[in-house]
Amino acid sequence: MKLAAFVKKANILLQEAIKDSSMGCHNKAVSTFWFSIEQLLRAITYFYKRVTYEKPGKLISMFSTLPCGKNKKIVTALNTLYNLRRLVDHTTGIIDYERFLRARQLARTIFEYLLPILEKIGTDTKDLKKTLNKLPY
Repeated sequence: MKLAAFVKKANILLQEAIKDSSMGCHNKAVSTFWFSIEQLLRAITYFYKRVTYEKPGKLISMFSTLPCGKNKKIVTALNTLYNLRRLVDHTTGIIDYERFLRARQLARTIFEYLLPILEKIGTDTKDLKKTLNKLPY
């Protein structure tokens, strides 16, 4: 499994999330922010552990055991964004604009933390960086 494939998919998903959010599809955008980040977490955990995890809880937990995953602020951001994604996809909950803005900011914070890790392990992130620059603050 190539790390570049994870990053490529993350980039495509982030592009879709940006497009969804520009059309006011905030619920879809929140889900897609998470799924994009999930691909990056898989790339990083695969690099260090040579295994991927299907369940997001296990993925976050395993990431938090890595030397690069010890940042409590990022782990909290991951858990919060994941919980917002679960609210959208697995309950009758609807994301209001305020929660959408919170999710978008969490996503940006997480991306900005994960990209240098990916670069450090030798993964090309230039396309993903270009896409992230299109995400409003």
